[in-house]
Amino acid sequence: MKEGKHTTENKHTLVAMAASIALPTLAALVEALQGSGLIENGTLLALIGVLGSVLSALGYNACRAHLKGKHLKLESDRIKMRAMEAASKLEKK
Repeated sequence: MKEGKHTTENKHTLVAMAASIALPTLAALVEALQGSGLIENGTLLALIGVLGSVLSALGYNACRAHLKGKHLKLESDRIKMRAMEAASKLEKK
């Protein structure tokens, strides 16, 4: 059995964590640009605000979707293993 830090699940979790940190960080940078006063066009400021919100949501959703996908794959592997064990038992009878 592999050590926990060498498993694919750990690698996928790290990717999800990186996305959940990087995307909201980008959103904060966008918000800082919006509030800095460098841009005075109201429409552009609104678009930047939307971009910040989208980046924040993507960070959270990337993390959740990635981890949920891995959970579902593990669950399907377990079901498949049980079905194979049941079929094996039937063949022995």
